[in-house]
Amino acid sequence: MFSYAIDDHLALTLPRPAADAQKMFTLIDDNRADLAQWLRFVPRLKVVADEQRILTTMLQAYGNGDALTTIIRLDGRAVGMIGYNHFYASTHSADIGYWLAPAARGQNIMHRALAAMLTIGFQEYDLHKAEVVVLKENEPSNQVALHAGFHLDGRLRAAEYIRGKYRDGNLYSLLQPEWSRKQAQ
Repeated sequence: MFSYAIDDHLALTLPRPAADAQKMFTLIDDNRADLAQWLRFVPRLKVVADEQRILTTMLQAYGNGDALTTIIRLDGRAVGMIGYNHFYASTHSADIGYWLAPAARGQNIMHRALAAMLTIGFQEYDLHKAEVVVLKENEPSNQVALHAGFHLDGRLRAAEYIRGKYRDGNLYSLLQPEWSRKQAQ
């Protein structure tokens, strides 16, 4: 399994559809009510085979050079996901998405995972800009972006359609020179 070690306890791994589908489905299903308020895919995820298809699609996108989605593992146990949903070659940019199971929150996990993903993007993929759209009312995720040094570029009206409602999103960006300055501090 490909693994990017963040520290002795935390790692990012490429999904293995056959091996990871059951555990990821259970993680999402056990936290369905919480995750469904932020993630539009959750209601469509009905059975393990759905998760296996999603993981397969993610792995294919990685193989095609279009995306990089990883499972966040704490002491080997899956606790969430983070990744570049799409690379934009013409602008040397990518958009990031992330989620974490409620039991893993409040432990600095997402801050560390996002820092690692930014290192990968700016150093390995030669990105100039990383972007993330966070639902306006998702304060913890907004704080993760700000803590990582992202700049709030503006509000996207009706950015997502979740649970029968249009929801506004905050658009954040981080440029490679800004990231480099933060790393030097």
